[in-house]
Amino acid sequence: MSETVPQDIRPAFPVEIAREDVRSKFQEILGIDEIPTDLDFDLGTSWEEDGLRFTQIKYPSYTNEIINATVAVPLDLQGVKLPGVVGMPGTGSSSEEVLHKTLYRPKPKRGPLLGWGRELAKKNYAVLSFSPKGCVSRRRTIGDWEEEKQGGVAEILRKLQPIMEDAFYDYRPWNTWGN
Repeated sequence: MSETVPQDIRPAFPVEIAREDVRSKFQEILGIDEIPTDLDFDLGTSWEEDGLRFTQIKYPSYTNEIINATVAVPLDLQGVKLPGVVGMPGTGSSSEEVLHKTLYRPKPKRGPLLGWGRELAKKNYAVLSFSPKGCVSRRRTIGDWEEEKQGGVAEILRKLQPIMEDAFYDYRPWNTWGN
């Protein structure tokens, strides 16, 4: 990857989990009993930029809010199943910042790293980026934010599972980097 990404990044509190137990552990942590098999989604606009193809998709949340997401894949590998990454920003960021044109950190040594999803797409990963509940770009009011954090990431991952399995080679949604 780029020189701007520190090579010594490690988890703050590492926990060893056997590879075959990763999926069930994530399901336990996120409170997911069953992975759904159907997802209603619409394909939107596509465009090419920086050697990548971006495609917007929309799908309904459990509250019937329409969620906007973007898939980025290398132009020269369209139609090929690729390893997939779901790019979720922190609550102070957005899906657009995950796919930012430049890989950088606006505040050195802290804050979000922008452009990391685009960088992975350039490295032959399929990246699906969306702003989960609680992100600034999805907050209308503080009350809405309180309600939304109840569903959070688990709801998004449940809904995206069928798309990711169909679209990406060797997609393991509950896997961790390095395994």
